[in-house]
Amino acid sequence: MLEEQVARIESDVEHLKGDVADLRADQREMRQDLKGLREEFHGFRVDVTRELGELRTEMRTEFQAVRTEFQAVRTEIQGVRTEVQAVRGEFRTDLQSLRTAIEESKRWMMVTGAGMICTGITALAALGRAMKWF
Repeated sequence: MLEEQVARIESDVEHLKGDVADLRADQREMRQDLKGLREEFHGFRVDVTRELGELRTEMRTEFQAVRTEFQAVRTEIQGVRTEVQAVRGEFRTDLQSLRTAIEESKRWMMVTGAGMICTGITALAALGRAMKWF
């Protein structure tokens, strides 16, 4: 019976040695897979870092272009403001000239009207005198 147990233990040990060998092979495969995964992940990181760098550069360039365009628009708006102020000044000057012309025309009309009234009164007085109405 002892010999059977020893034979059985030896058989189990052989079985265990096979299992350990299989585990070691699996471990080697896993290490190889892990190494491949590390290399792939490192490549991915390098690609992502490069792509992010390119994206940052592109964004920096595009934002600079937008800033330049906004500056051009600001300059153009300032030019338009200057033109509008100049046109306002001309309009105010023209409006003042028009007011002055209206005032002068009004005075001339009043003086001319008063002169015509005086002339009419004088003519009526002369006619009345000539006709001996007064």
